Amino acid sequence: MSVDFPRRVSSPIRRTATIACAIYLLWAAFLLFGPSSGAPADGTNLVPLHTIRSQLGREVYGQLIGNLLLFAPPAIVLRWWGWRLGSILVGLVALSAAVEVGQAVVGRISDVDDVILNVAGGLIAAALAAVIWPRSPSETAATTAPPPQPTTKSARR
Repeated sequence: MSVDFPRRVSSPIRRTATIACAIYLLWAAFLLFGPSSGAPADGTNLVPLHTIRSQLGREVYGQLIGNLLLFAPPAIVLRWWGWRLGSILVGLVALSAAVEVGQAVVGRISDVDDVILNVAGGLIAAALAAVIWPRSPSETAATTAPPPQPTTKSARR
């Protein structure tokens, strides 16, 4: 069962979603770049799936789940605004890579597995949003609007 968006999404709803997403991203930025509770650690892992494999055997699922969920809300909002999954993928890769480069610059751990998990979680969320809302509000409005009437030119003789 799918739920269609209303024909027109009111601007207060869109404004509220935008504000909520901005607040969420500010909170996420504080978590990602703010002071860490552990000992200062720096390092970079560029080997894909290395950290994921090492954490799966140790019951350290909070880090994995957190990375999967980190970019889910923005991905859902982007899908809701009408972005296609391919565009969301490019945006998620760029945003997650920028976060990891920023973490390396400020002396925190930078890990390619974080990028993999962030993008996977965001894509899963966007795909679920696409199933729940098969058409974005802008696509719904475009497909339900009456087709333009053809104009005829008067014959000149």
